[in-house]
Amino acid sequence: MESLENEHSVKLVIMDEHWLMFEPLSEMEGFKELQKQAQEFGSTIKQAINNRLEIDKQSNTKSY
Repeated sequence: MESLENEHSVKLVIMDEHWLMFEPLSEMEGFKELQKQAQEFGSTIKQAINNRLEIDKQSNTKSY
């Protein structure tokens, strides 16, 4: 019974070491993906504002 518990403990330690090594990498990848999405979203908002300003500009020109 004791050897089974030791084996289980060893497996848990190996798994913990695995996560300690790879967790920062996964967090960094998540950040990079989030940053990419934010940049794309920012570009979309900027384009929408420019489109709206162009529409307003054309509307004001046509009304004169």
